[in-house]
Amino acid sequence: MDYGVYIIIGITVALVVPYFIRLAKRRTWGQALGESQRRGQFTVKLPADQIRAKLLELAKSKGYIVEETSELQIVLADQPTATSWGFFYPITLSTKSDGTTILIIGIKSRLMQFGPVVSKHHKRLMEQIASAFS
Repeated sequence: MDYGVYIIIGITVALVVPYFIRLAKRRTWGQALGESQRRGQFTVKLPADQIRAKLLELAKSKGYIVEETSELQIVLADQPTATSWGFFYPITLSTKSDGTTILIIGIKSRLMQFGPVVSKHHKRLMEQIASAFS
């Protein structure tokens, strides 16, 4: 049996994967162009400024990085892991006239990522946000 192929594959993986991890870590929200295709939303009976403060507190306590923040949008991020390149989570706050606020939570990979890993990370953040407001 020729083990040369396995050695070449091993060396390639050992060189390529760390490169992509470094690339993903350096990527900023501005470089991840395009709209987030996966979105979830729910309504909270609080004004946007209180929601924004609570989201920033959640980010700090759960280890998310705050990439960008404005009055009606917060972009959170996580670092690359063994199973993903990391993600950006754009959260848009849409205020309504009745005093409620709709949170629209998206997800965008730092590099190219698809499948159940994306769903799992998005669902986890959605659940963390929902529990913070319950």
